[in-house]
Amino acid sequence: MQAHQGKRIGGYPPFGYMVDPSDKHKNIINPETAPIVQRMFEMAANGDSINTIAKTFTLEKIPTPLDTVNGTYTGMEWGVSSLQRMLRNKTYLGCMVYNRQRKPSFKSQKRVVNDESQWIITPALSS
Repeated sequence: MQAHQGKRIGGYPPFGYMVDPSDKHKNIINPETAPIVQRMFEMAANGDSINTIAKTFTLEKIPTPLDTVNGTYTGMEWGVSSLQRMLRNKTYLGCMVYNRQRKPSFKSQKRVVNDESQWIITPALSS
């Protein structure tokens, strides 16, 4: 029900966002990491390849999403697949997307990707 209402229902927010301290059902823009996401989209819009973006961010020692979760710069390289996933993520278009994957059984740790027609896509709650 909450997913259909556009409410955040758990997990880590996407890179560039953080959980709103006054409302756990909303993501808000993270002022520390949002400029990285904006630059990534600008570079892609200007025709830079994903490889170029990854190399640029790595050479400039821009923290990766994993670095921001751990809180320390590890020197990890930016991955092409991570950038592709971020550039395709509908959250950056102002949507909340749920039901992307499921577990076949509560006993299993395996996850199965659902067909996009089964995804729940709603506008994100705004402030």
